[in-house]
Amino acid sequence: MKKIYAAIFLIVLVLVASAVYFFERESSVVSDPVVTLRYFSDEVVLVGKDLQGEDFFLDLQFPRKEMVSGKFQHFYTGNLIYNGEEFPLDSVFSEDLSDVKTGNFLKSHENKLFEDLSTRETYQFEIVVGDDVIAVELTGLEGDFITKNTLEYTRYLSVGKADVSVNGESFMTNAALEKSYSSDYSKYVYFDGYDDLKAEVYHLVVFDENGDFYLIDQADAKEDYENYKSHTWVLYKNAEASYSKKVFAADISVKDDFLNVNIPDLSVGLSFEVNNLTEGERTGAFVQGKLVDVAGERPVTGGFHYLNY
Repeated sequence: MKKIYAAIFLIVLVLVASAVYFFERESSVVSDPVVTLRYFSDEVVLVGKDLQGEDFFLDLQFPRKEMVSGKFQHFYTGNLIYNGEEFPLDSVFSEDLSDVKTGNFLKSHENKLFEDLSTRETYQFEIVVGDDVIAVELTGLEGDFITKNTLEYTRYLSVGKADVSVNGESFMTNAALEKSYSSDYSKYVYFDGYDDLKAEVYHLVVFDENGDFYLIDQADAKEDYENYKSHTWVLYKNAEASYSKKVFAADISVKDDFLNVNIPDLSVGLSFEVNNLTEGERTGAFVQGKLVDVAGERPVTGGFHYLNY
């Protein structure tokens, strides 16, 4: 009997020792961490008239994409219409930080939250175009709309005004600021299959003569993508009453070089002349048109992006 107990004890001892060995061995193996790469972007749209009554338009974008951990590709683009001329803006470089970086056409940049840490913020910058320095200070930014609301992709938009100064002479314009952040851009921004995406996209950011704001975004995905879907959304902010509304239906059609938008939930129709959309892409274009609602007809101007790929 003693021999049996001794054998059982020996077996148990061997099993315990083996378990301890394998536990320590597995604990010593450290799994490689999953690397997620980040994405940031600011887009500023200014629409108005300068002191001479000429159209002033600026569509300026500051995307920053993390290529490897701690190294960001900055690719800034813009389109400026000022003094009857059109000026393309472009700057591409690498930087260790994700903050907007000055250089090339961007002379200065500053973005601050309010001291109360609310959704309010200030945003100002200077750009250099030829011999002109254009200083811009956006005001009334309160975070009016959330358009993406996941941890992997957050995007919000503020509608306000801009104090624009060109070589010391100042005027006011309408303004919109959209900011994006992705903690992992592989899911919703530069997702698997992004380079082969096939879709037709209409994107309008416009103001009417009363300062009312309209953003229309419609995409028709030509295939069934997991992380990109056909969609329509419209953002509206009334300037006088300072109230906003979001709707998810609009009818967009193109006929005889006119882009027509009908928004039933707002009882609004818009029409813009846009030539040669079949060329496939138009980014940051300035458009002028008319808006019709229960109050009548009035001019509307702003920015237009079109993609068909």
